[in-house]
Amino acid sequence: MATFEARVEGLTGLSIDGSSAPTQSELTEFLKDGVIDVTERVIALKPQESIYFQRESSTYGTNGLDLGGPKIISVLRENAADGSSDGSTAWRECSQISAGKQSRVVDSTSLEYATKYNPVYIIGDSGINVYPTPDSTDDGYKVYYINNVPTDKTNEATLTYAHSDIKYFPSDKYYLVILYAACQSLLNALSAIAIGESIPSWTAPAGFVKPTFSAPSLAAVNALTLPSVPIVPTISSQSVADFSSSVPSYVAPILQSQTSFNDYWEIGDFPDSDPGVLSISAVVPSVPTISSQVIADPSSFAPTYTKPVLSLGTVPTISNLTISSASPIPPSSPSFTTPAIGAITVASTTISNVGTPPTYTAPKVGGATEELTASIEAATAGEATDKYDFSRWFDLAADYIEDEEDVELATAQLQKIRAYIESYSTQMQSNLNTFNKEDKEYQAKLQEAIQQAQINAQKATQQAQIDASKVTTDAQIEAAEKQQESALLLQKENQEYAANLQKYSGEVGAYQAEVNAKVQEWVNEEWTQKFQKYTSDYASKLQTYASDIQNESLRFDKDIQKEAQAHAAAINEVAAEIQLDTSEYNWMSQRYAALKGQYDQAFGLMAPRESEKN
Repeated sequence: MATFEARVEGLTGLSIDGSSAPTQSELTEFLKDGVIDVTERVIALKPQESIYFQRESSTYGTNGLDLGGPKIISVLRENAADGSSDGSTAWRECSQISAGKQSRVVDSTSLEYATKYNPVYIIGDSGINVYPTPDSTDDGYKVYYINNVPTDKTNEATLTYAHSDIKYFPSDKYYLVILYAACQSLLNALSAIAIGESIPSWTAPAGFVKPTFSAPSLAAVNALTLPSVPIVPTISSQSVADFSSSVPSYVAPILQSQTSFNDYWEIGDFPDSDPGVLSISAVVPSVPTISSQVIADPSSFAPTYTKPVLSLGTVPTISNLTISSASPIPPSSPSFTTPAIGAITVASTTISNVGTPPTYTAPKVGGATEELTASIEAATAGEATDKYDFSRWFDLAADYIEDEEDVELATAQLQKIRAYIESYSTQMQSNLNTFNKEDKEYQAKLQEAIQQAQINAQKATQQAQIDASKVTTDAQIEAAEKQQESALLLQKENQEYAANLQKYSGEVGAYQAEVNAKVQEWVNEEWTQKFQKYTSDYASKLQTYASDIQNESLRFDKDIQKEAQAHAAAINEVAAEIQLDTSEYNWMSQRYAALKGQYDQAFGLMAPRESEKN
């Protein structure tokens, strides 16, 4: 008998292997699911056929048997005898009860008490439990149930695609399992079909780069700036995608030779052609196969752009302009020295015998070093330090008030502090009186010193006025003499400078005439002849270069049109692939509908009719 894989392939036209859609492992799961689905449907329509799917368990001596949740047909319990040796009298059928009666069937005083002659069973979370509870002394039990683990008959191994039979399953229902697996396989194959191909991309060749042209300029020659040699325009290299691979080839269909109908017709002048004997055989249609299509990359057909080459002539050599004449040296400017006038000095006035400002000294009361403003320190009654250390008195008063609650001692301590403060205030007033006395003496001395300074300043001012008048008169006489002397000297130098300046002007005129002659000679002999020729050659080559660009542009446009046609052909090829994929998808869908209809129809025929129901 053919394997399940071969029978499914025959129905679907698929070729199933380890990497197909579906794979052999997926087909195995479809077969297992089919066994369960067919079993449940048949039992639902015809419960009396449950026996054809029945499986018998081994004999168990303890409760809690877990079979994976199948439908239970019956449970048998041994009746104080080995059921394996006496299958007719040693077994008692167990009745199924609800879990709520578990406590009653083990209560000997209950009417529902279970005995070995009337055993019961309960199906719970822990599995199947039989009562009376077995203890492996000829009171074991076994279960008849609907098989829920598909296996083969030969080795009772887990069912796979390579098997050809099913245990605990009627053979006349094998075809339903195969139909179920075939439908699921077609659905899997349909989901793997990707209708549509990616449209091939096309990138147009890169455009032209506009050539650059820089006006010529001359290099600097001494004071004369010449334009430099014109820069040869450069065109960057353009890269165009490679279109060298071949386009897809078209294979024309071959028309098979036909047998002439005249060979089968008695009348020799019958002109029609006969295709042969008509033969129709009912076979399962084969799934159309689509070979892997490779769409050539349209970019491989892109034209190659060849840039024109512009070759310019050698730039002429223009010698530098050289002027050997030395420029005249300008005369030095005349110098004039202004006579100096001495400054007038006034003596400064100093305030002396002012005295020392008074300093205020804060009072200190008692023998301790700290004053009234020092920090408070902890104190203990009765210590010697507390008698003269004022910083501890406040803490001691607080102890009398808050800790010992001794009002008398606290009052005495506060009076002691008050007396200290009064003594401090008296001493502070005494120190302030001393400071005020010293301040009055300082103010008196300060007023005396200020008056003496004013007198000294007045005397110094009068003396300064006398000295200034004398110095001014002497300075005026000296300045008049020096000014006259300087004027005579400046007049002499101006006359000498005017003569030198006139001589320099004549030398500059001669130098300018010589330079103009040299420049004119250089322009006529070097610049005009050579540069005009270079400009003419340069313009001619530019014209040739523009013509090359135009020719290349026409050729490039033609190549682009050719590549566009190739790209359109590739798109048409993709459209054909999509059409083939769509045809395959439609065929599988129709085949799935047909097989699914057969599968459902088989169960429809099993359903009891109205007459059978009554």
